[in-house]
Amino acid sequence: MPVMKLYGYTLFGNLEYRINTRQLINVKNGKVKKISDTKARFLEFILSNSNGGYLHDEDIIFHVWEKYEMSGSRSQLSNTIKSLNMDFLNVGFNKKLVTWYTKHTYFIDLDEVKRCYVEV
Repeated sequence: MPVMKLYGYTLFGNLEYRINTRQLINVKNGKVKKISDTKARFLEFILSNSNGGYLHDEDIIFHVWEKYEMSGSRSQLSNTIKSLNMDFLNVGFNKKLVTWYTKHTYFIDLDEVKRCYVEV
């Protein structure tokens, strides 16, 4: 019996994120951008844990930095979001996946996020 493994995500229909290679791929224009380990942990955490689309900044900081024995802060979180948005732009994609919602909460736009699986 085949086992299904999470391969990545399709964001907004035209942008793919592949977990194993840490790549953002715009399927319309073919542009590819490999992202850093920190941005990959951030992206994977928000895509798999943002129930209802909202996440508290302390939860993100813990799971992206502190869990890996790294120092995390709201400033680092903000810089990671800005940098990821720039990566989206670099592959020709103009939508923002993460936006600031309240003082310590972020909104994750999950309406157009789909999980992609492969058989292993």
